[in-house]
Amino acid sequence: MNTDTYRAYKFFREHAGGIIGRNAETALDLARAEQLLDEAEDLGIGGTEWPYDEEPYEGFDVFTDEEIATKFESNEWTGPFGCIVRAGDESTSLWGIVLSPKEIGDPYARVVRAELASELMDELRQAIGDTLDYAEEVCSA
Repeated sequence: MNTDTYRAYKFFREHAGGIIGRNAETALDLARAEQLLDEAEDLGIGGTEWPYDEEPYEGFDVFTDEEIATKFESNEWTGPFGCIVRAGDESTSLWGIVLSPKEIGDPYARVVRAELASELMDELRQAIGDTLDYAEEVCSA
């Protein structure tokens, strides 16, 4: 495991959930998914967007409408956002995400991005492979 993978693994081990007893496996999977998405973004064939969610945030019976309004007004919460992750022509998304005042600098935002990337692992690998193969063909021509 290289240094970047190990750092990402440690981050996800601390900030991501997972099945009890399998947190290490989850953290490593998320670290690898994040690295693939980063590589795809570097190659211009993948991306992440954080648009504002047009739907109002619902407290899901945990918070009242007044509590929700207070948290947004005080800037304890920001959003709600959507997160869209794309790999080649494929994409996946999650909506209704509430973050801290750090917004996409919030550790939870990084976890969400990696979780969505993990849903597109095959597509990320394929898009990266196709792009690198094409670049090799062009260079050797």
